[in-house]
Amino acid sequence: MDKLIINEAKYQCFAGTQPEEIISKQEILIYLEIFFDIQKSAETDDISDTIDYRDINKRLKSILQKQHNLIETISEKIAKDFIKKYEIQEILVRVSKPSSLKNVKNFSVEIRRFNSNSNNQKLKGEISNVKIHELQSLF
Repeated sequence: MDKLIINEAKYQCFAGTQPEEIISKQEILIYLEIFFDIQKSAETDDISDTIDYRDINKRLKSILQKQHNLIETISEKIAKDFIKKYEIQEILVRVSKPSSLKNVKNFSVEIRRFNSNSNNQKLKGEISNVKIHELQSLF
């Protein structure tokens, strides 16, 4: 499967539950793997046939404008937003927050979400159902 990778995009946002995290912005690093078919855009060489990097950046900035207590929430919002906006089959989102603890470089949350409306997901489901029926017929 083809994928677009965004590696450690840096943003400043209000993220955390401690008083100092609520009153001053924290650095957040975003890593994305966006799975979708790039064949058409590769053939046409047309930006309208793919996901524009500038649009990704705008969407991430928009999500991160709001205050969030947990990086888990940020991860989930990014995944849901991108699946809803783009015709992608799958997305991997990693949100990292550099740590104020001396013995930890950063804390990260990584999630993988699938587009249930994607043709690939439907095909995977059909293949799984076929395998289940084949197994049932053996007994």
